[in-house]
Amino acid sequence: MLIAACKRAETFEAKPPRSLPDRMTAYKNDHPAPVAQTQPWMFGCYQIAGKDSWLPGEVELTAEPDKERNELEPLYVARLRGAHARDFTMMPAWAPTEKGVEITLSTGFIGWVLDLQKSQDGFQGTAHYFDDVANHRNVAVILTKIACR
Repeated sequence: MLIAACKRAETFEAKPPRSLPDRMTAYKNDHPAPVAQTQPWMFGCYQIAGKDSWLPGEVELTAEPDKERNELEPLYVARLRGAHARDFTMMPAWAPTEKGVEITLSTGFIGWVLDLQKSQDGFQGTAHYFDDVANHRNVAVILTKIACR
């Protein structure tokens, strides 16, 4: 029994657990910054057209960094307006991708991830619905740029 305890101690000393700052540095090194950068044309207000009653009516993609979320990802604040805008209590956020943007809307239990590509009038793509019971559905959506109010 004593031999096993000594062996454990040797193993532990040979490879001590990493501190949180060390783990974050390792994560940053393993996950380099994304290639996609924000472009001025991305910012602004968009009307959301999709065949699902739980989608909000409008979204504003701001240049304001999202300080509430994980700082390892470049997220920006998205402001919702219209029907169901208040249903998404978690801070809505968006991030640039190589072909467009990704917008995340969530209550903490259910939500949408909009995977969008640049189109002539704004963005188009798919809204992926998720919930905590593993119900999923995909809805085609189009975001058309409109004047901000």
